[in-house]
Amino acid sequence: MKYRFDAIILGILSLSLLTVGWACSSGENAGETMPITTTSEKAKGLYIKGRELAENVRAQESIEYFEQALELDPNFAMAHLRLSFTAPSTRQFFEHFNAAKALVDKVSDGERMWILGVEAAVNGDPALQQSHYEQLVAAYPKDKRAHNLLGNQLFGQQKYEEALAAYEKSRAIDPDYAPNYNQIGYCYQFLGNFEAAEKALKRYLELIPDDPNPYDSYAELLIKMGKFEESLANYRKAVELNSRFLPSYYGIAANLYLTGRHKEARKELYQQYLRALNNAQRRGILLATAITYIDQEDYQQALRELNDRFQIAEADEDVPTMSNDLALMAGILITTHEADSALILYNRSMELIESSDLTEEVKKVSRVGHLSNLALAAWAKGDLETARARLIEYHEAISESNVGQMQNYHAVAGLIALQAEEYQRAIDHLQQTNHHRNAISSYYLGEAYVGLSETEKGKEYIARAAHFNSVNDLNYALIRARATRRLEELQSAGT
Repeated sequence: MKYRFDAIILGILSLSLLTVGWACSSGENAGETMPITTTSEKAKGLYIKGRELAENVRAQESIEYFEQALELDPNFAMAHLRLSFTAPSTRQFFEHFNAAKALVDKVSDGERMWILGVEAAVNGDPALQQSHYEQLVAAYPKDKRAHNLLGNQLFGQQKYEEALAAYEKSRAIDPDYAPNYNQIGYCYQFLGNFEAAEKALKRYLELIPDDPNPYDSYAELLIKMGKFEESLANYRKAVELNSRFLPSYYGIAANLYLTGRHKEARKELYQQYLRALNNAQRRGILLATAITYIDQEDYQQALRELNDRFQIAEADEDVPTMSNDLALMAGILITTHEADSALILYNRSMELIESSDLTEEVKKVSRVGHLSNLALAAWAKGDLETARARLIEYHEAISESNVGQMQNYHAVAGLIALQAEEYQRAIDHLQQTNHHRNAISSYYLGEAYVGLSETEKGKEYIARAAHFNSVNDLNYALIRARATRRLEELQSAGT
């Protein structure tokens, strides 16, 4: 499992911190690495234990250490920040993040840069976040975690070559710092260099052979390579080491449904649902279950699973998560050509955000994203004039430096151009998407080439979509069956 980078917590993992005034020493060379600010030596020790677990993607296990640290030092800003990363809901993320932000004037410059970097990500400004972390690295060039943090942020922006450079600097400081090898492996995987990815992940395994995540990460690479049984064996090894390591159960399910064993996949997931420790895990399992139905094109059952997710968030009064769930269900309805129903859910999703107590900055980010959703709904309805108008508004509102937003713009623009039979224009846009990581973009790029009569090139992209082999991937599930049928059709036509 790689570290997760989403719209809220883009690249905010793995950093030790600066000292100020009464801070405890980190135990490393003063002035070279970043000590941890706290009034309690015992709280610092608990924090370090939690940090080690979190860095090795054992977030659930890390929570109790951060919580105990806060009991000893309620103003421990970094314990709040770490808990925000492991929060089981968006609402709880903001509770802990806001607590950390409230302490920003009472902590060191290094801690302040980290917190401000997270705030920049929350406000949809990855360029500002990157700037904060570059300042942090410049101030503490010998801190392995600082370089790893910057690498994670660059990874989240899909700047893989730059991320690799940051990880290599961290590795030069400490060749045995395991988290570097995990992320290096994923960088190479996304760059298509499976040999280098395998080498990095095998080193990761050597460094922490008793942890589940190295087996999980290596299994994910193997599934990408189409080595399903070998992948399944590594996922089984991960859960043998830690029976509650949920990401590996998602991997097990993916291996099963990608090889036609959907019922077995759901049985595995249901067993974990019964063992779930909290609502976040239950919601994750429901999404994974929905993906197995989507892969079979049983969209109604998938929507029922997603509605169950929504109800959990509703019971928790977690408005941001409820909003996300509605938008997710709207995306399924786009696939089933129910554009009017999708539009209703998109609008309801935005209404929840507007009525929430989220900051105006966060609401602004949501409003911008809503313009893209409106364009997508109009495209699905065949109303290209409205789709173009909303997309122009979206383009005017986003930043050229925000990689995710720009890729999203090009994805929707490519769909509009393709439907208008403007094939070269569609290709120009879709080539600027994350089609290497998004099976849907790869599929439509292939269709654009077919439309331009470059059929062999089109088949290449459609084949890539059909055999994307990614884990717990909603986009892949939405397009896999369609891409497979289209590929067979093109091949049988002899074109």
